[in-house]
Amino acid sequence: MIMHKMTVDGNEYYLDPEQNVDETKNSVVAAVKSGGGLVDIPLAGHATVSVLISQSSPVRFETVDADESSESGSSGDDLWDWEYLQP
Repeated sequence: MIMHKMTVDGNEYYLDPEQNVDETKNSVVAAVKSGGGLVDIPLAGHATVSVLISQSSPVRFETVDADESSESGSSGDDLWDWEYLQP
C-alpha cells in the first residue's frame, strides 16, 4: 500500500489514502505564493487538520510503500492498518 506523509515544520501528517496529493501540493504552493494561509489536510483516520503555511514553513512530502517498509513482513502491523484508525 502506498501512503503519503506531509511534514510541516517537524510535524508529521499521514494523508488520507483517498486524497489527491498533487492537489495538496498545489494548495501549499498557492499559500506560499500568496504570502501564507491555512491549508486543510485530510488525514488518515478521516480527520482534517488546518495547517498554517508561510514562506518560511519547511514542508516535505514523502511517499512510503507500507508493504515494503515492514522488515518483519507481518500483516498485524497496526501502523499501516488504516481501518484500525477509523472511529
